Amino acid sequence: EILSGLVGSEMCIRDRINMDENKWLIKSIKEALKQPFNYNIEEMEYLKEQLREAEEREKNLTRGKGFG
Repeated sequence: EILSGLVGSEMCIRDRINMDENKWLIKSIKEALKQPFNYNIEEMEYLKEQLREAEEREKNLTRGKGFG
């Protein structure tokens, strides 16, 4: 039982780290997209795709009990 508690808390910590990293990624991509002169068209499309994927992950990470 002790091990299962540790595994659960470790999973919770890992999820929290993933959420924080994902929020940082979203913020960073949005800042990059505010400076279109630094990127070519392909890079801008790639950033937009990465932003969509990160926002989808954010949505999935905050689903479930305890998130509203």
